[in-house]
Amino acid sequence: MAEFSDDPLELPPGDQTYRGFFPARYITKYLEGYLDSHMYCGKTLRDRVLLGHKVTSAVKDAGKWTVLCGASEEIFVARRLVVASGLTSKPHQPLLPNRAAFSGEILHHKEFGRSSLLNNPRVSTVAVRGGGKSAADVVYACAKAGKSVSWILRENGCGPASHIRPAGRGPYQNSISMFNTRISSAFSPSIFASQSGWSWLLHGTYLGRKFVDWVWTSADRQNRSYAGYQTRQGCGIGFELLEPDTPYVMHLDLFGWKNTSLVV
Repeated sequence: MAEFSDDPLELPPGDQTYRGFFPARYITKYLEGYLDSHMYCGKTLRDRVLLGHKVTSAVKDAGKWTVLCGASEEIFVARRLVVASGLTSKPHQPLLPNRAAFSGEILHHKEFGRSSLLNNPRVSTVAVRGGGKSAADVVYACAKAGKSVSWILRENGCGPASHIRPAGRGPYQNSISMFNTRISSAFSPSIFASQSGWSWLLHGTYLGRKFVDWVWTSADRQNRSYAGYQTRQGCGIGFELLEPDTPYVMHLDLFGWKNTSLVV
């Protein structure tokens, strides 16, 4: 799931992997190598990546796109145009009252990976604001580094993000690999996937929807039990509050699907 078909990813040493998962720095190294090792028409992929270019216009005419970049006034012409600017190019910093009076370090998640926070012995306590996946990543990394972590969530929010247990079943090392099989992924339909008799049976019939609901309800219960929000021993104060207020699965009426089950 983390490699291109023409260039297999060499897995990290055994002590750096857990059920097929490993630190992100190995993916970064792999992608950096891929940029330099793949060359087309005398240029590597890295040579074809242009940074610092602000697109001012994109016009399609006669089946081709003409893209104009502002300050440089460079023009690019192509048959296909993909808009993939991302959602976190510019960090959204929340308004923090009396920020100037705070003597500690304030980091946005985007700068977290490049900071020395985890290895700084003078930093013993960390407060993390927000309940999304990026916040959960920071909380986990800081806790593993021996920091005392306070996780700050809104009272009117939905609690922290849900997490599934890492272990897979049968021949699958982890739950992600297991879930991304064609049979398993059909339990959470996508508008980008082709429909089949199996997906129609699961989501287009009364008995199928009842079965899907039972599967996800069971998965929700198993993951909460595995996490042990209310029963785990030796945890810090407030650990039980980390249990998500929302179910592992949301039920939606979107895209023509009735009572669609969507993993969140």
